[in-house]
Amino acid sequence: MDRLYPIVGRRKVPKPELCIRRMHTMWGSCSRDRGRITLNKSLLKAPQCCIDYVVLHELLHFLYPRHDKDFRTALSVHMPDWCDRHCRVSAFAVSESDGLADGSDMEALGVALIAQGFKESPDAWRSAKVAQRLADRAEVTGGKIGD
Repeated sequence: MDRLYPIVGRRKVPKPELCIRRMHTMWGSCSRDRGRITLNKSLLKAPQCCIDYVVLHELLHFLYPRHDKDFRTALSVHMPDWCDRHCRVSAFAVSESDGLADGSDMEALGVALIAQGFKESPDAWRSAKVAQRLADRAEVTGGKIGD
């Protein structure tokens, strides 16, 4: 957070307290009134580019409470590849929820799909993973998906 804080610190935002805990549905949250950013403990296993994206995302909420045009513009100014990083976080989320040890196969899938301009929701990433599993199963069973 120390590297990214100056982006909002220049606008007189006091340095927030950083908390890390297990979260079930979010990678991070910002409590403006408490001056606190909370990060999901699982994020610590993610690639650094994903961690940086989530930290900047939460820091910017001190300036822009909603995900509106101003918020997205600020993200674009300070992290021009934020959309790609968002996709990588989504891919990592799927790998974590699927119980993959290090997320390496979903990370590789994420990089490949990003290169092709794929910018979808985590549900779409999950669908891609499910489709791959079905294709693998069909190959093993000679095309029989049932049973």
